[in-house]
Amino acid sequence: MLLHNTAYCETILQNDRLILRPLLIKDATAISGIRSDERVNKYINRASQLSEFGAKEFILKIQKGYEIQQWFYWAIYLKSEQQIVGTICLFHIDEIENTAELGYELSSHYHRRGIIKEAIQEVLKFAKSISISKLYAYTNPDNIASVKLLEMFQFSIDGLKIDANQQNEVFSKYLH
Repeated sequence: MLLHNTAYCETILQNDRLILRPLLIKDATAISGIRSDERVNKYINRASQLSEFGAKEFILKIQKGYEIQQWFYWAIYLKSEQQIVGTICLFHIDEIENTAELGYELSSHYHRRGIIKEAIQEVLKFAKSISISKLYAYTNPDNIASVKLLEMFQFSIDGLKIDANQQNEVFSKYLH
């Protein structure tokens, strides 16, 4: 796997509409808005209110994870709006099994515009480039939009996982 040769903090992905770039402290207001959005949190078992101070602490935690090569975590920057509209990440990276978990969230103001679909396309290409062979994604079975999105990318259901009093469907996809 090429993880140790990859500059985590400098990994930027993009297409015609999006830039996926590492989170910066200056993103705290946008991150606070996304992570405190009730529609975003509807299917996620986490505190729904994140102050700007809390968002800065979260971003610092993410940046430390970059430094120790724990994950890739990108802000989804919409070029036309010149703002961050969501996040997408690869985490729980297992270099022995060559697996990772895919996670994403998008401001409810930008749902149903194909933004997450485009971001996932870029992250899938990147995951292949660093030799990840299998991705996992967890989603609440009631989150129909997320389920359909994963199915669109040919993720298949592996089963159920119950943790923190929440039940999620486990999806997986082989990349190679």
